[in-house]
Parts: sequence; structure tokens; C-alpha cells
Amino acid sequence: MLSFRITISREDGENVWVRVDEFKEGEYHFFDLYKTTSQSVSSMLILEREKARRGDFYLEVIDNRRKFVLV
Repeated sequence: MLSFRITISREDGENVWVRVDEFKEGEYHFFDLYKTTSQSVSSMLILEREKARRGDFYLEVIDNRRKFVLV
């Protein structure tokens, strides 16, 4: 089964960095890194968590934001 880890790190105000790692060969490997807004990443997490609940993949989320914005 595919496994991913999403790490969210606050940059400033509304901007955050999102790092995506994929689990392969017994450890996590860098997959993607992008900058977006806190509101946008909150929306993305709702969708990705729903996919994970359906069993499409395993998802671990590390959210380092002090607060988050719901859409």
C-alpha cells in the first residue's frame, strides 16, 4: 500500500510550507515541497484524509501550524 507523510511548517502569517514524503524501502523519501496558504492546505487535507479513510493509501500528517483555517 502507498504511504505518505505530509509535514506542514508555518512560514509567516498565512503562508506555509508543505513537504510530502513517500514511504519506500523501509523509510520515507522526499517526494514534493511547495509553498501555499494555510487555508489552501486545510482544504487539501480534508480531501486527502478522506482518500486515506477509503483505503487508497496510508497518510501521516505532521501539522506544525499554531492554528489552522477551516474553509
